[in-house]
Amino acid sequence: MKSLKQIINRYIRSAAIVMALVILVVIAFAEILIEQGRVEDTAAGTFVRLEQIIEENENELKQVKEKYDKTCLHDAEAIAFLLQKDPEATNDTLKLKKYANLLELDEIHIFDETGTIVSGTNPEYYGYSFSSGEQMAFFAPMLTDKSLQLVQDAGPNTAEGKNMQYSAVWSADGTFIVQVGKDPQLVTEAMEKNEISYIFHQLNISPAIDYCAVDSETLSVIGATNADMVGKTVAKLGIPAESMQNEEHGFHANIEGKYYYCIFKKIETRYMGFIIPMDVLYERIPLDLLNLALCLVLICGTLTVFVANCVNRYVIHDIHRINGKLNRITQGDLEEKVNVQSSREFSALSRYINEMVGSLVNNDRKMSYVLSRTEMNIGVYEYRDGVQQVYCTERIPQIFGWTDEETAYYTGDRVHLYTFIEELRRSRMVGERNVYRIPGEPDRYIKLEETHEESSVFGVVNDVTEEMQRRIQIESERDTDPLTRLL
Repeated sequence: MKSLKQIINRYIRSAAIVMALVILVVIAFAEILIEQGRVEDTAAGTFVRLEQIIEENENELKQVKEKYDKTCLHDAEAIAFLLQKDPEATNDTLKLKKYANLLELDEIHIFDETGTIVSGTNPEYYGYSFSSGEQMAFFAPMLTDKSLQLVQDAGPNTAEGKNMQYSAVWSADGTFIVQVGKDPQLVTEAMEKNEISYIFHQLNISPAIDYCAVDSETLSVIGATNADMVGKTVAKLGIPAESMQNEEHGFHANIEGKYYYCIFKKIETRYMGFIIPMDVLYERIPLDLLNLALCLVLICGTLTVFVANCVNRYVIHDIHRINGKLNRITQGDLEEKVNVQSSREFSALSRYINEMVGSLVNNDRKMSYVLSRTEMNIGVYEYRDGVQQVYCTERIPQIFGWTDEETAYYTGDRVHLYTFIEELRRSRMVGERNVYRIPGEPDRYIKLEETHEESSVFGVVNDVTEEMQRRIQIESERDTDPLTRLL
């Protein structure tokens, strides 16, 4: 068994190591939260900038589109006016191309009252009608309402799939429809500013950080600084959809085999993502923790030596003195006094020990006196946690029927007595409270009651053999015919 000095030194070292580890863990956790907070602040600023860029681009696109729509409609009205003044030009392709060049138009188409192209700058389109495709069907309502003037959004045309923007009006006499087409370059340029790739290029992007945009309905990446991510769903990339949609906090994700810290925010119909590799996010932490660990080792080592010396000088030495006194008291020298005055705590401990010994002497004297004055066959025992020896009165061995060797065995170790009592409890008399038959002696009965306190057990044992035998005899005479021995 190790000495208290060795145990204390070992625990001081263990405590120092545990404290150092706890400090390192707490600091590491704090550093992680700080780095996450820092990058979340950066992401928040980036999202604000993204919202500003998108809003500015949308306003610009709206203005350009409104202006372009008016220009297209005015061009269609101008061609309709020229053709009304010069009816022969309606079927003159060369003259129509001249008008187109004059107004910087790419196409002019003349529709009859059935919605079919009968003339224009592009003969290859003759015969196409409003029923030829979805793009041309946009203008079909004009056949039933000649007051309509329509401008179509830019998109691929039916004949060749070219990106065009068309507008159409009826002639003044309502005999034909004039449709003009223009390459929507200005609108396209304005729309390109709303493209994710263009928006991301407006940011000051760190090469280590990836940005992506995820469609809120399909949950697929529609734009990203990392081209390999585009077109893939967040599930395939390894980004938890629930965490992305939560938006409140960043989260860790294993994206295609590499760990990242991700922050998402929904802007309009897209989730904008700020994705940074974990080795970049936490790159400063290992060196900081190493420096801290070295400092803690130095501090803990110094404190360990200092505390160990203080404990040895002011605790261990005095404990040895007290142990010597207690050993003599245990051996039966109840007149021994403990007098260690090196500190207030040891002085108080000495006083309490002396008072406890005095209390034990008085209690023993009182108990012996009380039991000697009664004619009842009663015994008392007591044992405490941490004390191996069992205290018992002289009648305990007599009541339990112990020999001298059994008495020494059961009173020498409280565990042995506890085992004996537990074995005794298995022989409880049915219908009786706390009355037991002594194992091996079927005609002997005792009554046992115990009181459990915080750290001790106090038991009172009463020999009730005569009382139980009389009761058994009375019950037998009551329930059995003495002559036939039948119930």
